[in-house]
Amino acid sequence: MLYYIKMLIIALISGMFTALPVSFGAHYAFLSSVLSFTNDKALLGFYYAVIATAFSLVVFGYLRRIYRKALVYSVFTKKGGDPASKKSYRRILLNLLISLIPALVMFVPIPNVGPVIDIFTNLLQENYLLVTASCCVGSGLFLFIAVWYTSRRYAETVRSSGPLAVLRFAVYQLLGFLLPGVSNVAVGGTGLLICDVDPRVIVREVLLYLAPSMFIINVTRIVRYIIGGIVLNPVMIALAAVGAALGSLLMIHLISKYNVRRHFVFFAVYSIVFGLFIAVSAFVF
Repeated sequence: MLYYIKMLIIALISGMFTALPVSFGAHYAFLSSVLSFTNDKALLGFYYAVIATAFSLVVFGYLRRIYRKALVYSVFTKKGGDPASKKSYRRILLNLLISLIPALVMFVPIPNVGPVIDIFTNLLQENYLLVTASCCVGSGLFLFIAVWYTSRRYAETVRSSGPLAVLRFAVYQLLGFLLPGVSNVAVGGTGLLICDVDPRVIVREVLLYLAPSMFIINVTRIVRYIIGGIVLNPVMIALAAVGAALGSLLMIHLISKYNVRRHFVFFAVYSIVFGLFIAVSAFVF
């Protein structure tokens, strides 16, 4: 029973941080260590993938209208409708394809190491907590620089991302998919802000273009772990998925009501403090 409670706590807290400019991978790794969840590298990677997949599914449901119109309405509706609306959704479809670049990079094999997709999950282990802590601090400093830079830009903002903005977003995402401690939302959001995307729509834009790559990468991880012979526990999988989904849904609902750009300084400080706390804990314990 205690093992199940640990899983629920880890999934719920990790799910809450998936949509925030603070790394949920860092929280997952730290909580797994503090709660003595497991030392099995495969199990750590598997349940991380379940939590990330649950988050992606929540985003798909939350933004289902945009995905549906981009994938169906803009392509298969030949007659009728608003031409300007179709053009807008076709651009979103192009952006979605560009946003998949990180997912493609994850399958690139590295000699004597394996595919890139394994780097992140290998770093979730307890003996790499100092790496995670360093990445948390770096992610916070990155947010500070982005806030300072964007506060001095006076260019006209746009309400939706262009292809070049999403390309920058995709390149920045590589860090988030490679290193626990680097927040996908933080690096993605700042990338879009630099491209003059309106801060009031940053949350929507980040989630819209983050979820597809995250879904593909983590479903692939789940399949690879299952093929590799990992022992499946249906109750644990359900707790991980439900806990992450509830945490993600709650946080997405809350942050969608606010201009999260105004809180980037808070999240930058939080990320740095949390990173330092992880580092101290790693040394002490």
